[in-house]
Amino acid sequence: MGELLDAAVSPANIIITALFVFIVIYWITVIIGVLDVDFMDFDIDIDADAEVDGLSVTWLNSVLAFFNLGQVPVMIFFTFLIIPAWAISVIVNDFIGNSTLIVGVIVLLGSLFVSLFVAKILTIPFIKLFGRLGKDEERDEVLIGKMCTVTITARENKTGQAHVLTDGAPHLLNVRTSKGHELKKGDTGLVIEYNKKLNVYLIEPYN
Repeated sequence: MGELLDAAVSPANIIITALFVFIVIYWITVIIGVLDVDFMDFDIDIDADAEVDGLSVTWLNSVLAFFNLGQVPVMIFFTFLIIPAWAISVIVNDFIGNSTLIVGVIVLLGSLFVSLFVAKILTIPFIKLFGRLGKDEERDEVLIGKMCTVTITARENKTGQAHVLTDGAPHLLNVRTSKGHELKKGDTGLVIEYNKKLNVYLIEPYN
């Protein structure tokens, strides 16, 4: 363990080790609830018709799509990129007996290149997961502002159920009411908000 620690903090590996520590700290803060998974996420979509210095950047879209960027949060991809790169760098530098920063940077670049393909494979299962979450968010946005019919009495502190009619199949929602209201079976309500923490929709009386 001591040898691994010495190798990790040697000049040859200090850059990738710093990134590895950043990843660990980031996920610790996510686990304890200080940050959200998408805290450092950003939009990497690029207009396929855009041009930079007369050169089309369509190829960049293809590269990003190939490595699943834009389909999974950036920090998840970054995690699966850095951890293998750290392991590869430490192993390779130890194997060749390198402890210098300059050679370490060369090894790091090669490690990152290999890890791009490792990250692509490891993030494949997450594409479907986050695609489904995206569809759920779109559904939530569509339901806000819709009228619903209460099927099980709902209050501010009691979860009930309500039907919402949409252009597609009707949705059965878990609902609670806004402050001070009670909606009984058969009452009509208006969906005004979605509470992700409680996994319920907030509704209010609608006349």
